[in-house]
Amino acid sequence: MTSEVFIDVGPKQIHIALTEDKKLAEYQEEGLSESFSVGNIYLAKVRKLMPGLNAAFVNVGYEKDAFIHYLDLGANFASYAKYLKQIFSDRKNLFPHSKRIAAYYMGHLPENEVNEIEIMPGAFLMVSREAYNKIGGLDESYFMYGEDIDYSWRIRLAGFKNYYFPLTHIIHYKGESTKRGSMNYVYTFYNAMSIFVKRYFSGSNARLFNALLRMAIWLRALAAWGKRLAGRLAVPLLDFGVAYGGFVALKHLWASQWANNIDYYPSEYTL
Repeated sequence: MTSEVFIDVGPKQIHIALTEDKKLAEYQEEGLSESFSVGNIYLAKVRKLMPGLNAAFVNVGYEKDAFIHYLDLGANFASYAKYLKQIFSDRKNLFPHSKRIAAYYMGHLPENEVNEIEIMPGAFLMVSREAYNKIGGLDESYFMYGEDIDYSWRIRLAGFKNYYFPLTHIIHYKGESTKRGSMNYVYTFYNAMSIFVKRYFSGSNARLFNALLRMAIWLRALAAWGKRLAGRLAVPLLDFGVAYGGFVALKHLWASQWANNIDYYPSEYTL
């Protein structure tokens, strides 16, 4: 749909016409003697969006709707809208540079700068011989998940430091070992967190946190089971629905067109 606005300023009146696909959609007349409310702040309700014009008609409390272009919202509106779309598209990007909120992804640290960190990901680790001789290898109590967190923590407890080193690169295919969302993944991942909590924390807070982890394991496992069951039943149920619907339609069509009796077939046929 193509939208156009035509404005004709005469000696006494201003004529404004809105066309959609070359057809008149709205027409307004305003006298030049009327005062205009420019520079004030209003709470407006959008009445009609005009995507082709990047504008909208809004109700500000007057008899006639006001016309507002997106540039009227400020010279930086396009950049602001792009920023909002980007940060709300992913929860972790809502506060990408916050040390507190984005701590897991280390968003507050420069990507190409060497920095000290607390936990290292297990995709690629390099450990000095001195640290390895003191703390040993990975803990075999963990399976697939959590051993890198445990190892990083043991390195710190032994008096060493962990560093993020971006001056070398590797290729890591994330998520290729297990299927995310499967019951095995849920149990393995959350059970690793439970092992870590039991090993390094104590007291009522640790027991409460561990109980919450156990609850999360069962809830996520139940959700994974339900999702997998729905995925397996979707195609057979759809196949049955199409076949059954076709049979019912064919029965009614045949009974009405060939037998001229809608009740020609017993109802038991489609029970």
